[in-house]
Amino acid sequence: MTDDSPSSSNKMNPDLESQSPSPKPSQRNFSSILNEHVEHHNAAIPLAWQSFITGLVDLILYSRSQVWVGFQTGNMVQFSGNIAQFMLPDYQRHPLKTLMRILSIVAFFLGSFVSSVGGRYVGDRTRKWLFINSVLQSCLLWGAAGILLSRPEYEQPTFDYFPAVLTLAAWSLGMQAAASQKLTSPHFATTVAFTATITQIASDPNLFKLRSPTRDKRMVGIVCLCIGAGVGEMLLYADTNLRGAMAIVAGFKLIQAFMWFLPKASPPPQ
Repeated sequence: MTDDSPSSSNKMNPDLESQSPSPKPSQRNFSSILNEHVEHHNAAIPLAWQSFITGLVDLILYSRSQVWVGFQTGNMVQFSGNIAQFMLPDYQRHPLKTLMRILSIVAFFLGSFVSSVGGRYVGDRTRKWLFINSVLQSCLLWGAAGILLSRPEYEQPTFDYFPAVLTLAAWSLGMQAAASQKLTSPHFATTVAFTATITQIASDPNLFKLRSPTRDKRMVGIVCLCIGAGVGEMLLYADTNLRGAMAIVAGFKLIQAFMWFLPKASPPPQ
Protein backbone atom coordinates (compact mmCIF):
# COMPACT_ATOMS: atom_id res chain seq x y z
CA MET A 1 0.00 0.00 0.00
CA THR A 2 1.30 3.50 -0.82
CA ASP A 3 1.88 5.91 2.06
CA ASP A 4 0.16 9.19 1.12
CA SER A 5 0.51 10.84 4.53
CA PRO A 6 1.58 14.54 4.64
CA SER A 7 4.77 13.69 6.49
CA SER A 8 6.01 11.46 3.72
CA SER A 9 5.08 13.96 0.99
CA ASN A 10 7.06 16.74 2.72
CA LYS A 11 10.25 14.68 2.89
CA MET A 12 12.83 15.66 0.28
CA ASN A 13 14.88 13.20 -1.65
CA PRO A 14 18.47 13.41 -0.30
CA ASP A 15 19.85 13.22 -3.84
CA LEU A 16 17.70 16.14 -4.98
CA GLU A 17 18.68 18.15 -1.90
CA SER A 18 22.36 17.65 -2.60
CA GLN A 19 21.87 18.76 -6.20
CA SER A 20 20.10 22.03 -5.33
CA PRO A 21 22.23 25.08 -6.21
CA SER A 22 23.85 26.91 -3.29
CA PRO A 23 23.46 30.70 -3.10
CA LYS A 24 26.22 32.59 -4.86
CA PRO A 25 28.43 34.74 -2.60
CA SER A 26 27.98 38.45 -3.14
CA GLN A 27 30.71 39.85 -5.34
CA ARG A 28 32.27 43.27 -4.65
CA ASN A 29 33.30 45.16 -7.74
CA PHE A 30 35.01 48.54 -7.76
CA SER A 31 31.73 50.40 -8.26
CA SER A 32 30.12 48.75 -5.24
CA ILE A 33 33.22 49.49 -3.14
CA LEU A 34 33.01 53.17 -4.05
CA ASN A 35 29.36 53.30 -3.00
CA GLU A 36 29.93 51.59 0.34
CA HIS A 37 29.24 53.61 3.46
CA VAL A 38 31.90 54.40 6.04
CA GLU A 39 31.16 54.97 9.72
CA HIS A 40 33.43 56.79 12.13
CA HIS A 41 34.05 53.77 14.38
CA ASN A 42 35.79 52.05 11.44
CA ALA A 43 37.67 55.11 10.22
CA ALA A 44 40.15 55.81 13.02
CA ILE A 45 43.19 55.62 10.70
CA PRO A 46 42.13 58.24 8.10
CA LEU A 47 40.67 60.52 10.79
CA ALA A 48 43.88 60.37 12.82
CA TRP A 49 45.87 61.10 9.65
CA GLN A 50 43.67 64.15 8.99
CA SER A 51 44.40 65.42 12.50
CA PHE A 52 48.12 65.02 11.75
CA ILE A 53 47.74 67.02 8.52
CA THR A 54 45.88 69.80 10.37
CA GLY A 55 48.75 70.29 12.80
CA LEU A 56 51.28 70.18 9.97
CA VAL A 57 49.68 72.70 7.60
CA ASP A 58 48.58 75.10 10.35
CA LEU A 59 52.05 75.21 11.87
CA ILE A 60 54.00 75.82 8.68
CA LEU A 61 51.70 78.61 7.48
CA TYR A 62 51.17 80.31 10.83
CA SER A 63 54.92 80.41 11.43
CA ARG A 64 55.32 82.60 8.34
CA SER A 65 52.15 84.70 8.44
CA GLN A 66 50.65 84.64 11.98
CA VAL A 67 47.40 83.56 10.32
CA TRP A 68 45.60 80.28 11.00
CA VAL A 69 44.11 78.26 8.16
CA GLY A 70 42.33 75.71 10.38
CA PHE A 71 41.81 77.24 13.82
CA GLN A 72 39.33 79.90 12.80
CA THR A 73 38.45 80.96 16.36
CA GLY A 74 41.92 82.46 16.65
CA ASN A 75 41.49 84.20 13.30
CA MET A 76 38.17 85.74 14.30
CA VAL A 77 39.62 87.10 17.54
CA GLN A 78 42.74 88.45 15.82
CA PHE A 79 40.76 89.94 12.93
CA SER A 80 38.48 91.75 15.38
CA GLY A 81 41.57 93.16 17.05
CA ASN A 82 42.91 94.29 13.67
CA ILE A 83 39.65 96.14 12.93
CA ALA A 84 39.87 97.87 16.30
CA GLN A 85 43.42 98.98 15.46
CA PHE A 86 42.10 100.89 12.43
CA MET A 87 39.67 102.73 14.70
CA LEU A 88 42.33 103.89 17.15
CA PRO A 89 44.35 107.04 16.41
CA ASP A 90 48.12 106.76 16.09
CA TYR A 91 48.07 102.97 16.45
CA GLN A 92 50.14 100.47 14.52
CA ARG A 93 48.06 98.77 11.84
CA HIS A 94 48.60 95.51 9.94
CA PRO A 95 46.68 95.65 6.64
CA LEU A 96 48.24 92.47 5.19
CA LYS A 97 47.48 90.36 8.25
CA THR A 98 43.99 91.83 8.42
CA LEU A 99 43.32 90.86 4.81
CA MET A 100 44.79 87.37 5.16
CA ARG A 101 42.78 86.63 8.29
CA ILE A 102 39.44 87.54 6.76
CA LEU A 103 40.33 85.67 3.58
CA SER A 104 41.16 82.59 5.65
CA ILE A 105 37.83 82.77 7.48
CA VAL A 106 35.84 83.23 4.27
CA ALA A 107 37.74 80.50 2.40
CA PHE A 108 37.25 78.04 5.28
CA PHE A 109 33.54 78.83 5.29
CA LEU A 110 33.22 78.38 1.53
CA GLY A 111 35.21 75.15 1.61
CA SER A 112 32.88 73.77 4.28
CA PHE A 113 29.84 74.87 2.28
CA VAL A 114 31.05 73.28 -0.97
CA SER A 115 31.90 70.05 0.86
CA SER A 116 28.46 69.91 2.45
CA VAL A 117 26.67 70.50 -0.86
CA GLY A 118 28.74 67.88 -2.64
CA GLY A 119 28.14 65.39 0.15
CA ARG A 120 24.38 65.83 -0.11
CA TYR A 121 24.46 64.96 -3.82
CA VAL A 122 27.01 62.13 -3.73
CA GLY A 123 26.52 60.77 -0.21
CA ASP A 124 28.22 62.18 2.86
CA ARG A 125 29.52 58.86 4.13
CA THR A 126 30.19 57.03 0.90
CA ARG A 127 33.73 55.98 0.12
CA LYS A 128 33.34 57.69 -3.23
CA TRP A 129 32.71 61.14 -1.80
CA LEU A 130 35.33 60.86 0.93
CA PHE A 131 37.89 59.92 -1.73
CA ILE A 132 36.88 62.69 -4.15
CA ASN A 133 36.78 65.24 -1.34
CA SER A 134 40.30 64.37 -0.23
CA VAL A 135 41.62 64.52 -3.80
CA LEU A 136 40.12 68.00 -4.20
CA GLN A 137 41.73 69.07 -0.92
CA SER A 138 45.05 67.77 -2.20
CA CYS A 139 44.66 69.75 -5.43
CA LEU A 140 44.08 72.94 -3.44
CA LEU A 141 47.19 72.30 -1.37
CA TRP A 142 49.18 71.55 -4.52
CA GLY A 143 48.01 74.92 -5.85
CA ALA A 144 49.30 76.62 -2.71
CA ALA A 145 52.58 74.73 -3.00
CA GLY A 146 52.88 75.73 -6.66
CA ILE A 147 52.55 79.41 -5.80
CA LEU A 148 55.23 79.11 -3.12
CA LEU A 149 57.56 77.18 -5.43
CA SER A 150 57.25 79.94 -8.03
CA ARG A 151 58.56 82.54 -5.58
CA PRO A 152 62.07 83.09 -4.18
CA GLU A 153 62.84 80.71 -1.35
CA TYR A 154 63.09 83.14 1.56
CA GLU A 155 60.67 85.82 0.34
CA GLN A 156 58.57 87.37 3.09
CA PRO A 157 54.75 87.29 2.80
CA THR A 158 53.40 90.11 0.62
CA PHE A 159 50.11 91.13 -0.95
CA ASP A 160 51.36 89.73 -4.26
CA TYR A 161 51.04 86.03 -3.45
CA PHE A 162 50.56 85.03 0.19
CA PRO A 163 46.82 85.77 0.44
CA ALA A 164 46.25 83.27 -2.38
CA VAL A 165 48.33 80.62 -0.57
CA LEU A 166 46.33 81.02 2.63
CA THR A 167 43.01 81.06 0.76
CA LEU A 168 43.73 77.73 -0.96
CA ALA A 169 44.95 76.09 2.25
CA ALA A 170 42.00 77.35 4.32
CA TRP A 171 39.54 76.20 1.63
CA SER A 172 41.12 72.74 1.79
CA LEU A 173 40.83 72.50 5.58
CA GLY A 174 37.25 73.77 5.42
CA MET A 175 36.39 70.86 3.12
CA GLN A 176 38.17 68.47 5.46
CA ALA A 177 36.32 69.76 8.51
CA ALA A 178 32.88 69.51 6.89
CA ALA A 179 33.49 66.00 5.56
CA SER A 180 34.71 64.82 8.97
CA GLN A 181 31.77 66.42 10.74
CA LYS A 182 29.35 64.42 8.58
CA LEU A 183 30.88 61.23 9.97
CA THR A 184 29.79 62.50 13.44
CA SER A 185 32.81 61.05 15.21
CA PRO A 186 32.62 61.73 18.98
CA HIS A 187 36.38 61.20 19.20
CA PHE A 188 37.92 63.13 16.28
CA ALA A 189 35.13 65.72 15.77
CA THR A 190 36.06 67.80 12.71
CA THR A 191 39.78 66.79 12.88
CA VAL A 192 40.51 70.53 12.79
CA ALA A 193 39.30 72.11 16.05
CA PHE A 194 40.11 70.29 19.30
CA THR A 195 39.08 72.70 22.04
CA ALA A 196 35.83 70.79 22.59
CA THR A 197 37.79 67.52 22.56
CA ILE A 198 40.01 68.72 25.41
CA THR A 199 36.89 69.66 27.37
CA GLN A 200 35.36 66.22 26.73
CA ILE A 201 38.51 64.48 27.95
CA ALA A 202 38.66 66.59 31.11
CA SER A 203 34.97 65.92 31.89
CA ASP A 204 35.14 62.19 31.11
CA PRO A 205 34.16 60.21 34.25
CA ASN A 206 36.64 57.52 33.14
CA LEU A 207 39.50 59.98 32.80
CA PHE A 208 41.73 58.30 35.38
CA LYS A 209 40.81 54.72 34.61
CA LEU A 210 43.50 52.50 33.14
CA ARG A 211 41.42 51.61 30.10
CA SER A 212 38.87 53.94 28.53
CA PRO A 213 38.35 53.52 24.75
CA THR A 214 36.51 56.84 24.39
CA ARG A 215 39.18 58.83 26.22
CA ASP A 216 41.99 57.02 24.41
CA LYS A 217 40.59 57.72 20.93
CA ARG A 218 40.17 61.39 21.76
CA MET A 219 43.73 61.47 22.98
CA VAL A 220 44.89 59.91 19.70
CA GLY A 221 43.43 62.84 17.75
CA ILE A 222 45.17 65.42 19.96
CA VAL A 223 48.48 63.55 19.89
CA CYS A 224 48.35 63.28 16.08
CA LEU A 225 47.65 67.02 15.84
CA CYS A 226 50.67 67.79 18.02
CA ILE A 227 52.92 65.36 16.14
CA GLY A 228 51.91 67.05 12.88
CA ALA A 229 52.87 70.44 14.30
CA GLY A 230 56.21 69.07 15.47
CA VAL A 231 56.92 67.57 12.05
CA GLY A 232 56.01 70.90 10.46
CA GLU A 233 58.55 72.74 12.61
CA MET A 234 61.22 70.21 11.66
CA LEU A 235 60.44 70.66 7.96
CA LEU A 236 60.78 74.43 8.29
CA TYR A 237 64.13 73.97 10.01
CA ALA A 238 65.37 71.55 7.34
CA ASP A 239 66.25 72.37 3.75
CA THR A 240 62.65 71.81 2.65
CA ASN A 241 61.59 75.16 4.14
CA LEU A 242 58.04 76.44 3.62
CA ARG A 243 57.85 75.63 -0.09
CA GLY A 244 58.93 72.03 0.24
CA ALA A 245 56.85 71.55 3.40
CA MET A 246 53.69 72.63 1.59
CA ALA A 247 54.39 70.20 -1.27
CA ILE A 248 54.86 67.41 1.29
CA VAL A 249 51.52 68.32 2.93
CA ALA A 250 49.79 68.13 -0.47
CA GLY A 251 51.31 64.69 -1.03
CA PHE A 252 50.23 63.54 2.43
CA LYS A 253 46.68 64.66 1.66
CA LEU A 254 46.68 62.62 -1.54
CA ILE A 255 47.82 59.56 0.44
CA GLN A 256 44.94 60.19 2.82
CA ALA A 257 42.46 59.99 -0.06
CA PHE A 258 43.39 56.34 -0.56
CA MET A 259 43.13 55.68 3.17
CA TRP A 260 39.35 55.86 2.79
CA PHE A 261 39.53 52.40 1.20
CA LEU A 262 40.85 50.95 4.49
CA PRO A 263 37.76 51.21 6.75
CA LYS A 264 35.38 48.29 6.84
CA ALA A 265 32.11 48.96 5.03
CA SER A 266 29.01 49.66 7.10
CA PRO A 267 25.34 49.13 6.20
CA PRO A 268 23.83 52.24 4.59
CA PRO A 269 21.65 54.32 6.93
CA GLN A 270 17.96 53.53 6.77
